[in-house]
Amino acid sequence: MEPKSWFLEWWPVLSFIFMGAMAIGGVLMRRSFVSQEQLTPLNNRVQTIEQTYAKDRELNEIKLRMEKQEALIDNLPNRDLLAQTQLQLARVEAQCKHLEETITRIERPLSLMLEAKLNRRSSD
Repeated sequence: MEPKSWFLEWWPVLSFIFMGAMAIGGVLMRRSFVSQEQLTPLNNRVQTIEQTYAKDRELNEIKLRMEKQEALIDNLPNRDLLAQTQLQLARVEAQCKHLEETITRIERPLSLMLEAKLNRRSSD
C-alpha cells in the first residue's frame, strides 16, 4: 500500500480522533481557567481595595492641606499683637505731629534769616 492511499483511507477516522482530542483538551483547559462566578467576587474585592486606597490618598492630601492652612493661621497676628501695633502707630502719629509743629515754628525764622542773608549779598 502506498502511504498516500493509507492516509486517504483512514482520514475520516483520524480527523474524528483528532477532533475528539481537541474537544477533551478544550474541556480540560476550561476547567483550569477561572470561571466567571469565581472572578466576580475577586473583581468586587479589587474594586473595593482601589476605592479604599483612593479615599485614603485623598484623605492624606486633605490632611496635608489642613496642616498648611493651620500653619498659615498660626502665623497670622492675634488681637494682642494688633492692639500693640495700633498703640505704636498712635505714638508715631503723635511724634509726627510734634515734629511738624517744631518744623513750623523754626521755618519762619529760617526763611527770614535766608532773606536777610540774600539781601546783604545783593546789596554788597
